[in-house]
Amino acid sequence: MNKKLVFRYVFEVIVIVFSVSLSFYIQELLNDREKNLLKNEGLNGVLNDLSVDKSQFKMASDVIYYRIKLIEDFFHDHLIALECKRKEIQKRQ
Repeated sequence: MNKKLVFRYVFEVIVIVFSVSLSFYIQELLNDREKNLLKNEGLNGVLNDLSVDKSQFKMASDVIYYRIKLIEDFFHDHLIALECKRKEIQKRQ
């Protein structure tokens, strides 16, 4: 009878230790999964921000190149006008 009682207690201890170990293992898996989900959400947010930033930089770049073109056209027209005035002055002389 004493052996049965010892076996029962040992078996119960083994079951309890196994159950607690399994519980910790499952909790660790859930924690890792949660960390990965949070990391992925954060990275997706960064990707979205980068996409928005890229489109804003593209628009700013387009505006800058448009303004440069306007300035170049202005100077080109201004130089042509100056050249015409210079030629008129030379003709008069």
